[in-house]
Amino acid sequence: MAEQKRRWGDRRDATLLRDVDSLHFIMGIIYPNRCDNEAFISERIDLTSIDKYLAKKNADNPEFKYTLFHLIVAAILKTIILRPKLNRFIANKNNYQRNTYSASFVVKKHFDDTSEEGLAFVYATEDSTIDSLHEELHRQIYREKKSNGAGNSTNSTMDILNKLPRWFVKFFIWLMRQLDRHGIVPRLLIEADPYYASVILSNLGSIKLRSGYHHLTNWGTTSIFVVVGEMKERIFRNENGEDEYRNSVDLGLTIDERLADGYYYSKTIRLLKTLLENPELLETALTHTSYANESRTPVKHNERLEFLGDSVLQIVSADYLFHAYADRPEGDLTRIRASLVSEGALFQFAQEIGLGEYLRLGRGEERCGGRTRPSVVSDAFEAVIAALYLDGGMEVARKFILPFITEGKHAEADYKTRLQEIVQQNPEERLSYVVEQESGPDHDKHFVVAVRFNSDKVARGEGRSKKVAEQHAAREALKLLGVIKEK
Repeated sequence: MAEQKRRWGDRRDATLLRDVDSLHFIMGIIYPNRCDNEAFISERIDLTSIDKYLAKKNADNPEFKYTLFHLIVAAILKTIILRPKLNRFIANKNNYQRNTYSASFVVKKHFDDTSEEGLAFVYATEDSTIDSLHEELHRQIYREKKSNGAGNSTNSTMDILNKLPRWFVKFFIWLMRQLDRHGIVPRLLIEADPYYASVILSNLGSIKLRSGYHHLTNWGTTSIFVVVGEMKERIFRNENGEDEYRNSVDLGLTIDERLADGYYYSKTIRLLKTLLENPELLETALTHTSYANESRTPVKHNERLEFLGDSVLQIVSADYLFHAYADRPEGDLTRIRASLVSEGALFQFAQEIGLGEYLRLGRGEERCGGRTRPSVVSDAFEAVIAALYLDGGMEVARKFILPFITEGKHAEADYKTRLQEIVQQNPEERLSYVVEQESGPDHDKHFVVAVRFNSDKVARGEGRSKKVAEQHAAREALKLLGVIKEK
C-alpha cells in the first residue's frame, strides 16, 4: 500500500475518506455503532482443489506444513487487498481507509482446558504470496506457543488492570474508549489487540465445531470476522447433475454493511471462493508485468503463464469442437476455434468473472485504464488457465474453460438456433423452455430448465442463469436427436 502524507483528520492507522459517496457518509452518522450494522454471510467451500494443492505443497515434508487455515488466511488477505472497501472502518462517525493489511487470530498453546491462549497478528503487503504468508504464520504461531506465558503487551496490561480497584479500572476503560474513537489509544496498549486488525479469524474447525455467526465489536476498528468450521464430506452436485460427496468447509463471515453495498459484497465473496477453490491464483497469475517492473522487491509476474495458458486453451477448445461438432468440416471448426480464442472472446470471458478488478497493475498501467484494456485482461485470463493447469492438470483446466466455451455467443447460435430450425420443419411442433428449479443466493444462482416439444419434456439443462440453462437444455436435446455427438 503506497504511503501517503498524513493530513488533518487522518488517524495514525488510517486515512480519512474525504470523497465517500453521500449514502455511506450519512450511514456512519445515522448508525454510529458497528454492532448495530452487521450482516452475516455463510459460504460452503469445495476443498477438492485445495486438498490437491496442500498435498503438493507438503510433498517435501516441510517442518511447518501448509494447512487449510493458512490458505484461508492468505485468501482473505488477498481478497482484502484486491477489494479495498473491505479494509475500511467507521470511527467517530467518519469513514477511514486502513493503512495496512492485517489478520489476527487466537493461538491455543495446548489443547486442554487450562492452557493459555496467545494472539497472533499477521501483516500482508500487495506483494505477499501464499509462501511469504506461510512463513510469517509460522513465525507468529511458533513465537506464541513458545512464549511460556510471557504474553504480549495487551495481555500484560489486562493482567495489571485486574489487580487494581474496580472504580479505577472502569474509569480507565472509559478513558480508553474515548481515545479509541479518535484513534489515539497508546500503541503499547493495542499493538496486539485483535480488534485493530483488518480481519479476525476463529478456527472453530480445529476443535471440531461448526462454523457460525460471531459478532463484531464497537471497540477497535475490525469490520470483518471470519469463523472457519470443521472439515467434513458434504453433498455437491457435479457437472452431470449427479450428487456426490466432497471434502468441504463452511465459512461464516460477519461484515459491517455500512461500508459497501450488497453487489460489492457479493462480488467479493465470489472472489474469495475463487481464490480458495483455485489456490494457485494466490501466487502469480494475477500479477501484471507493469506491477513487477515498478515493485521495489523482486516479484514474479504472469507473462510466462500467458504463453502456457494460450496453448492449453487451444487444446481444450479444439478437443471440444472436434467431438461436439462431428458433422462440421475442418474449415468450420477452425473458424469457430479462432473466434473462441480471440482477444475479444477472452476479454468477454474475463469480464464475466470481473477478472480486471482483481489484477495487480503498476501505477502507470492503472492510470491508462489497464483494468479494462482487452489485451491486458485477456492475457490475464490465459494466465489463470495456466495456473489451474499447472496445479490441477488438464482436467481442472478443462472444467474451468468449458463453461465459457459452451455458454458463449457461438453456443446460442449453434444450440438454441439449431434446435429451433429443426423443430420448425414440423409446423405442428412447438418449442418452449420452462424453469423447473431456481436455487442459491443472489450472487450464486442455479437454474434448472426443461426444453419441451409441445407438452413433452425432451431434455433438461442447468446453469448459472436462465439463458445458460436453456443453452444446456438445447444441447442435450440435440444430442438426443443425434445432431451433435460428444465423448
